[in-house]
Amino acid sequence: MSFGEDRIIRKSPEEIEKMRRSGKMVRQVLNHLKTVVAAGVTTMDLEKAAEKLIAELGAAPAFKGYYGYPCVLCHFDQ
Repeated sequence: MSFGEDRIIRKSPEEIEKMRRSGKMVRQVLNHLKTVVAAGVTTMDLEKAAEKLIAELGAAPAFKGYYGYPCVLCHFDQ
């Protein structure tokens, strides 16, 4: 059995509130990106828009810098 399969980890009210606040920020970023997406807009355009809003919200991107990952968004270009 791996970690987490055998038990439920109870969150404190403070942890739940942090999760709620971060979820709201993610929603704000995704809603903003929906207004930016259009024909001709590149993933780099989306990256810059997301990074700007994340900074304005006073947050830190989770992906950027994680094991050297260079972006705030997790996307795949083909």
